[in-house]
Amino acid sequence: MATTDDGDGDDDVTTTTTTAGETTDDDTSKKGKTSSIFSESVQNEAREVLEKVGWAGVAPDMDDPEQPMTSDDPFVQNIDAGIRSDFGVGLDDLLNPAKVVNLERELYQLREELETTTDESIIESIKNSIEKKEGKLTIERRSVFRDWLKNVFVGQAVISFGVSYIMATNPSSLFGGFDWYYYNSM
Repeated sequence: MATTDDGDGDDDVTTTTTTAGETTDDDTSKKGKTSSIFSESVQNEAREVLEKVGWAGVAPDMDDPEQPMTSDDPFVQNIDAGIRSDFGVGLDDLLNPAKVVNLERELYQLREELETTTDESIIESIKNSIEKKEGKLTIERRSVFRDWLKNVFVGQAVISFGVSYIMATNPSSLFGGFDWYYYNSM
């Protein structure tokens, strides 16, 4: 329960109730005023490095307060619907769905920037960046994680678990029949 004053000097007090996960205007203004232990230049450098290795969107974008996206987000649902109509699979069935969402968001931001820019050199740079990202997006949208491949990975995990357990508890049950197992040549 939080009480706030409307600031006009009257004794009117507005009472609002928020549940966990909800934020009020006061909460967002407090978050905006808090500072990080890292400087903005360090955060920008870390964000750039993550983007170069394909982890775009992992570091929070301080300029975009609505940066975290979930599957309930209309933008993500629109991407999912487009992939379902084009390829017959959902966003969750792709090999790297987070990269697809991040590329779509970056393309959206670049196109917005392109509309507002008038400098020819910047426009050319943005167009080149858009072309590169569209090529990456096309590849990522086609990279479907098939069920048989999922089954192969699950099988490998089960076998690895079994062999690791035997190697940790009783390796002689696997290798005890070989002479080299008992020979220590160190």
